[in-house]
This record gives sequence, C-alpha cells and structure tokens, in this order.
Amino acid sequence: MKSLERANRETASVAFGAVAVACLLQHAWHLQPCTMCILQRYAFLLIGVMALCRTQASGAVATALRAATNVLALVGVAASLKIQWAISVPSSSCGRDAVAAFLNGLPWAKAVPALFKATGVCGDYVPPVLHLQFHVWSLLFFALILLVTLYAGHQMKNGVSAARPA
Repeated sequence: MKSLERANRETASVAFGAVAVACLLQHAWHLQPCTMCILQRYAFLLIGVMALCRTQASGAVATALRAATNVLALVGVAASLKIQWAISVPSSSCGRDAVAAFLNGLPWAKAVPALFKATGVCGDYVPPVLHLQFHVWSLLFFALILLVTLYAGHQMKNGVSAARPA
C-alpha cells in the first residue's frame, strides 16, 4: 500500500523534475523548444498530476488514471522518437507545422510562453546533458514511468491498494 503511494509520488517528482530541468536549461542555454519538446512537457505535467491524484484514488478511478498515464507515456515516447527522426533525417518537418500552430494557439501557451510555446525546430542542436540528448533523457523517463505504472497496475490486480486506508 505505502509502496504504491511512494511510487506515485516519485513518478510525480520525476515528471515535474523533467519539466523543471528542461525549462532551466532552456533559459540558461538560450534554447528554443520544438513542438515535440512542448508536447513532452504537457505529457510530463499531466503524468505528474495524475500520479499525485493516484495517491488518493482507488478502484476504477485509479485504473483510469493509470491507463491515461500509460497513454501519455507512450505519447512522450513517440515524441522522443519523432525528434530522433528529425535529427537523423534533416529534411523531415518538425516545428513549423500544424501541431506547432495548434500548441501555440492554446491559451496557456499565450499565458506562459516560456513554458508552453514551441519556437524551435526538432533538428536544432542541443548540447547533451551527461552525454545524452534531451530527447533521449525524456525517452528514458517516459519508459521508466510506463514500467512503474504497469507494475503498479499489476500490484493492484493482486489486491494491493494504492490509496490510504480510510
């Protein structure tokens, strides 16, 4: 019971931490986030919120939150792979497309552009962090979140509750 609650809190910490580090380095290194980077931020933030909600949820609500987290983690993995594709195949488009226009048209992109506005292109050079590119770190974090959430679902099926006792 406590281990699932702890896993949810750690998942939220990883998700929120990933966004915090990305924003910090974006400003420190004067980087321009691409469309897929912003999509990953949304996924991380929503995963973090859902992980915190799961600390108090049980039953069908916890199952729905886990399923949504898994979908968001897969979206994050796909965005990471799209960035790798754009780096590997420079002619591919990423950043000046309909997805960027949609994301930049959202109200929170206008309210907090430093966090949510896509201004770069996926193929732009980004210095590595500890020898790995940002999108590779994101891929690893999304994969970790997916594995932890799948494990938590397995634990729930075996009768372990993620919520606190009433």
